[in-house]
Amino acid sequence: MSEKTTDLKLNPGQPYAVLTGDVVGSSKLDEAARRALPFALKKASKAARVLYGKVIPLDAAVFRGDSWQLVVTDAKLGLRAAVFFRAHLHSNSPEVGLDTRIAIGIGTIDFVPKGQVSQGDGPAFRESGRVLESMPKSRKLALSVAETETPAGIEPVIGLMDTVMERWTEKQSLAVMGMLQGLPQAQIAELWTPPVKQPVVARHLRQAGWEAVAAGLSYVENILNELFLIK
Repeated sequence: MSEKTTDLKLNPGQPYAVLTGDVVGSSKLDEAARRALPFALKKASKAARVLYGKVIPLDAAVFRGDSWQLVVTDAKLGLRAAVFFRAHLHSNSPEVGLDTRIAIGIGTIDFVPKGQVSQGDGPAFRESGRVLESMPKSRKLALSVAETETPAGIEPVIGLMDTVMERWTEKQSLAVMGMLQGLPQAQIAELWTPPVKQPVVARHLRQAGWEAVAAGLSYVENILNELFLIK
């Protein structure tokens, strides 16, 4: 009897997105906050999986206490998942203001042992790790395409998005998360604790630069669609 494989089923030649990140300033957190980091990262991962479903087939792998890795099977949604993940950390850690650097590698994947995302390999994994290592301290978000030249327009757009996201507050991040979930502003307002009025949500979205971030997401996704002819 052949041994049953536990590897994530992959389609040869299909582009995937691998997100690799580490928490900013984790060494400066107190012991209680550092102990809570893996739980905060897992919570963000599970929320992303609920939102994007089968597109994120496995929980994020958390390693070294403050680092993590996530696979997104629809490459064009890698940036959107990264924005959601970062907003989730912002909105769920008001006491310490958690933030994370995220490097997105787009490309094929050779293998991913089930439940062991950090042990996966392939061009997307290697590109994601390379980009994170080379990312300047002033940046917290980057995307690169493996084995081909990254379209020129992507870098400046993500750079601008990163600058906008750097300023997000807890409430702005909550408002952005609601928009990423496709909720109307009135419903987002009702879900807050305590509930607020719709104009309050609209104000936070305006201050968060949501329209610019949404435009950036659409632009990058369209570019990746054209590059890979993703359907």
